Amino acid sequence: GIFNLDERVSQLVEYLITGCSGFVGSHYLAFLAEKEDVVRVVGIASSPPQHISGNLKFEFKTLNLLDAKNLSALIEAVRPRY
Repeated sequence: GIFNLDERVSQLVEYLITGCSGFVGSHYLAFLAEKEDVVRVVGIASSPPQHISGNLKFEFKTLNLLDAKNLSALIEAVRPRY
């Protein structure tokens, strides 16, 4: 799979962030990088963010948010808590 599970996974959190390379999205990524309970972040945008900091396990996806079928499939695959 995309992510190898470890003992801490049940305690950690997954996020799905749209617009991850924009102003708000990139600042939110920086905020999440400082948190200890974040295990995985999947970002959606037209281009990847310029900088990923901290201990984030970041995965980038190019996806049109109007593409309901692929967006639903991504949400089902990621199962983000946030």
